[in-house]
Amino acid sequence: MKKFFNLLIIGAILLQQIPIKPFYAEEIQVMENELEWINVPGIEGGKIKFDINTGTIIEAEETISIAHIPEQINGITVTSIGDLAFEWCRDLISLSMPNTVETIGDRAFFSCINLTSVVIPEGVVSIRGAAFLSCEQLKTITLPSSLNYVEQFIFDACPNLEIIYYGSNIDRWYSLNIPTLPSTRIEVAEDWLSVPGIEGGMIKFDKNTGIITDASEKIYRANIPQIIDNVTVIAIGNEAFYNCDNLKTVSLPVSITSIGKGAFENCNKLTTINIPDGITHIRENTFWECVNLKTIMLPESITHIEDKAFFGCDKLENMLIPKNVTNIGDFSFSGCSSLEIVTILGAPSVIGKDTFNYCNNLKKIYYDGNEIQWKLLKTDVANNTEIICNNDVELPNLPYEKLNEIETTQEATLLLINIISDLTKEQYEDRYTTELLTCYVEEIIAQIASTTIEDLSLINYDAITELAQEAVLASKELSKILTAEGIILSRDLECNIMIKTLAKENSPITIHSDITQADIDNLRLLIDDVEIAIDKNKITKPQSFEISLEKVDDKYNISYVGEIPITIALPIVESDVKYQAIFKNNEVIGGKLNPATDRIEAKIQPMEQITNFNVAQNKKYFSDLTYTSTQIQEAINVLASKGIINGKQSEIFAPNDFISREEIAIMLTKIIHEDDLTANAWYKDITFDDNTFKGYDIISKEQIIVIVARVLQSEKNYIVPENPDKYLSEYNDVLSISDWAKADVALATQEELVVPNIDGTFMPNSAMTRGEAALILKKLFDRVG
Repeated sequence: MKKFFNLLIIGAILLQQIPIKPFYAEEIQVMENELEWINVPGIEGGKIKFDINTGTIIEAEETISIAHIPEQINGITVTSIGDLAFEWCRDLISLSMPNTVETIGDRAFFSCINLTSVVIPEGVVSIRGAAFLSCEQLKTITLPSSLNYVEQFIFDACPNLEIIYYGSNIDRWYSLNIPTLPSTRIEVAEDWLSVPGIEGGMIKFDKNTGIITDASEKIYRANIPQIIDNVTVIAIGNEAFYNCDNLKTVSLPVSITSIGKGAFENCNKLTTINIPDGITHIRENTFWECVNLKTIMLPESITHIEDKAFFGCDKLENMLIPKNVTNIGDFSFSGCSSLEIVTILGAPSVIGKDTFNYCNNLKKIYYDGNEIQWKLLKTDVANNTEIICNNDVELPNLPYEKLNEIETTQEATLLLINIISDLTKEQYEDRYTTELLTCYVEEIIAQIASTTIEDLSLINYDAITELAQEAVLASKELSKILTAEGIILSRDLECNIMIKTLAKENSPITIHSDITQADIDNLRLLIDDVEIAIDKNKITKPQSFEISLEKVDDKYNISYVGEIPITIALPIVESDVKYQAIFKNNEVIGGKLNPATDRIEAKIQPMEQITNFNVAQNKKYFSDLTYTSTQIQEAINVLASKGIINGKQSEIFAPNDFISREEIAIMLTKIIHEDDLTANAWYKDITFDDNTFKGYDIISKEQIIVIVARVLQSEKNYIVPENPDKYLSEYNDVLSISDWAKADVALATQEELVVPNIDGTFMPNSAMTRGEAALILKKLFDRVG
């Protein structure tokens, strides 16, 4: 009897909704019949008909059991579920639809008696007629906040409907005027809640979307939990904390993936906030006029900083922009009057013209792109703001593994031509690439002019004459190839020869001073896996040298009796090669990687007794490098690992402090491994007229550039440009460069050791900071270390 009564109700409802058939209805029916039945991924158990002209699902086979409707069908966006589309689909047990759907038609799911739960996504604005008429097992349904039109028959003959989850607040629910059974519970998603960790007031939280949509202006601390009422918090909505002028600290959970526009606008007491990894956009006006925000760290996931994001953050002093940021909007940092340093770790394609408008204290912008890229951005900055670009070129991948295969100059010639032809235009013009290529050719020469002597006790002129001749011939031929290929060297190729032998216990190798008669630069000995090099040109006395070596575990006991420093090269260990150094009796002496041999090379002085050497990882950590450029951080970390540069405290480097002449001098002696500071030619060159060094004076840019250029000349025989004006003309303040410094400044400019100013000035009298000095010294170390 009850079932019969229900059928009568349904019949009455249907009679109310049967429209008068217009004269063109037959044409519409014909059109629908012409649509093909198609299979759609996600829809199982049957086919559907889809109108590509309207984006509407017109009809579905009654056998369909699962309908996970995709956003697009055959490349066309699904925008509506048509009238009666899924009627009588009694096997349908699972239904989902994309947020592209805007309309659900009359009786679209009529008599889908096995549906128990339905989620209508955000985006649906209209549900027509009795869309879920006679869905007898329907227990829960979620309606979106986007819904603004619903007809009253939507849930007729749904006797088991227990809960309706609505995506907005209770007032909007009542405005929809949807009849429900007395037993049906309405749960609104968006409601004011008191949440542990959020102090001073309540927030409004949308449980359907996981978005905090509003907040009491009385909140003073917001430690937002990851879960609120069993729902994960995934976003802070637009203007959610707008004008919360008591809010001081905010802690966002890792579940947050989005922060809306103006989310913390006018929070004028906000001092601390964390941005979790996963956030990609700092939206427009997000921190507008947060006048007490002093520091903020952006995660690497950030890709966009939108217009006016940090507008008027008066106390923001430093800003680190992550490497993945591609767009920085207009006025995004405008009015940040305390901002001093901005470090842009990437090379964004867009930086707004007025991004740094009214940043009157902005001293430096470190930009990881090159000078040309910066100029193309056309971003305005104050005249006193220094732009420091990264003009480093991606280095070529030289085939070091092929060196051991070379036996003749002809083989070397073919290899060298192929290497040069593979260089990019930027690499071809890059001076450090030229230095790497020079070193590579010198390794080729040593490979050609090499021999193995198993029982080696004495090396003299007679023993190396033939090798020296081979080295000279190879050097001349390869120099011709470099010239023919347009490679202009900064220095002459060194003629190196190599003798390989085995270490014998208590059996030193004697090197006679008559090797100075040979036309070579360096004699290299490979004893087991250790290489020792003697610079023949440094020998000034007729005195022999004795070298002995013994390996004990991972350390080497070396004895050396002689008058000049020699270079030792020890095998690398398994770890980050950049931060490995040679230790002498457990004290770091530095050393640079030779990629051709995978050994760390460092000079050592003569020793009166057997000394212990080994290679170990020596990476240092400084906590105050966050706002320096990637280049400067790398320079400091590398030089510190080599023992060349130290922090002012154990973990404090102070990169923005000025550096003295004495500090620079000490660092240089460590780069070239000299014990006596005053014995160096460059030291004498930069003393003042009264023969004082004035070590405590802050060093100027001109002075450090001159010192570096003269070290290049004394240590590696770099050649001063024949036409210095060619390089000095790059500076529009060339007249302010001292006459005594011009040749050296020209050499340093040619070798790209000068960090260029974007405005074309050299600024010879400007004081150097510790970070800037480290960058220049790292470039020097790469060439002579």
